[in-house]
Amino acid sequence: MSTTAYVGDVGRVLRLQTRQDLTTAVVATTEVRLKPPDPSAATKVRTGTAERVSINATNITDGWIEYTTIGADFDEAGAWHVQARVTFSDGDQIATAIADLEVKVLI
Repeated sequence: MSTTAYVGDVGRVLRLQTRQDLTTAVVATTEVRLKPPDPSAATKVRTGTAERVSINATNITDGWIEYTTIGADFDEAGAWHVQARVTFSDGDQIATAIADLEVKVLI
């Protein structure tokens, strides 16, 4: 995953790896969690294809999850934490490692 983004980024693709083969998995939901640098701010949760979270079909055996950002995702500069989760139809879950993402302001 890229380690830099910008406040208001639109269309940036974040790729996170579960390291699990999802070829035959029956996935109930996928989500990406965006934790802002301000500890009092709520974590932003983006779920399913309606919010541009998907399993990358090209790299499905390596469990890549992709998320395409919208302008409201990164609303402040600083060190963000990003994590993807997959919930299977039986209720089991897997998650990626938490990735650090530096969000900067364009001048």
